[in-house]
Order: sequence, then structure tokens, then C-alpha cells
Amino acid sequence: DSFVAGMAAAAEASGGDGVALYLVLAGRNHDHERLVAGVAAQAPAGAIVVGCTASEETAVVGPADDGAVVLAVGGEGIAVSTRCADVVGGDYRTVGEYVANCAWDLDDRGHTAVMLLSNASPLDVEQVMAGALLTTASSIPVVSAQADDSRANQAALFHATSAETRIGADQVIGIAISTAA
Repeated sequence: DSFVAGMAAAAEASGGDGVALYLVLAGRNHDHERLVAGVAAQAPAGAIVVGCTASEETAVVGPADDGAVVLAVGGEGIAVSTRCADVVGGDYRTVGEYVANCAWDLDDRGHTAVMLLSNASPLDVEQVMAGALLTTASSIPVVSAQADDSRANQAALFHATSAETRIGADQVIGIAISTAA
């Protein structure tokens, strides 16, 4: 049951209150809506759930291709912000600019980085990164990861806040994490 798997993975990852973000890597056979709902059900109020499909998830117990891996981020002095946008008309650069603006939603804590999740081709990822670097003025490190499910060709990205849950393939997610230490 994907809901139960999401709850269990989130509970194991969190270790208590103070979690601001759950990063989910999920296998292709999960019901991704239910998996994200399970993680969100375990999450403290205000926590954000983001993630994507992966062709192989690796956890402490080893690699698997039908599992769910959840990383919890949070604690004193850590802040997160996310943005999710649909790609319309293939304009990956503009989407990259928009989602990377999540970095400016945070108070400056001294150390900030942005992670981008997409389902774009390598050339399109280059455009997403170019847009993100325009936004961050190259003063904030930006890394990119790509949703993958090559065997099923059904990659998906997940973005869930208290206001809405979005699961789809043609979107880009920006995740800013800032910390004082």
C-alpha cells in the first residue's frame, strides 16, 4: 500500500518534529498520489513534500526499483522554500528563473542552496539551469536532478504543501534550503 509506505518512510526519516521538507524518491509501481499523501499525513504542519520517480532508489538496506526513499530536512536554524511550475510551450529558461526565485523567499541565513527537479531532456535541463542562474546571479549554488523511470517512461514529480498537491511530468520544482551553520 503506497499510503502506508509513505507514512512509514516519513516516520523513519523524520525522527521527530522540526522537519520542514521531505524529499521523496519513488519507484514506478507506487501510486504516487497515495505515497505523497502518506508522507504528508506523517509530516508536521507546514512541512513540504517534494520528489520524483527514480529508476532505482538506494537506501540503507540497498538498491531497489519499487521502493520509496524519504529524506527529512529540518531543525533549528534551517528554512526551506519551494516553487513548482508547469512547463508551457517548452520555455524551460523562464520556468528555471521562476522556480529558482524560491531562494529569495527566505531570509538570508548565511548558507543557501537551490535544488531543481525536472523531467527535462539534457538540453532542456541546460535551459532550466541557465534560467536559475540568472535568478540567483550565480551567488547561490544551484544543483539539478532529473526524474527518471526509464523502464516505464512515466516519470513524475511531486510537490505538496498545505495548500495543494501537484503530481505530474511536465513541471519543474525549485527547492531552496538555507541554514545559519
